[in-house]
Amino acid sequence: MAQGGYRVFALELNNATVLQEFVDASGQVFALRWSGPDLPDMGMLLGPYLPVFKASVQAARQAGKRGGPVSVQSGGLVLVSTGVMGAFQGYAYLTAQIPPGVDVQALLK
Repeated sequence: MAQGGYRVFALELNNATVLQEFVDASGQVFALRWSGPDLPDMGMLLGPYLPVFKASVQAARQAGKRGGPVSVQSGGLVLVSTGVMGAFQGYAYLTAQIPPGVDVQALLK
């Protein structure tokens, strides 16, 4: 489906989780949203941003945070993942890649 300067592609992963990719006019994914019974493979989703995600999670654990929502805002990556076994949801986006005029917060709600 094409929308103001970007396209949305939805697919169902093998684990029944639904993934939406938000792609700009040049074909680059700038945001993702997921929802389903299992977490998606973060390595597959985040690619070169996986180390940023892992470092943020590790820092939270070292600070004593266990469980609960994961929130990352580092290295141009914004990611929020919430849920419990059987019902996960989340989103991620690259701040520098958001097309002009796109309200990413409204997009991902």
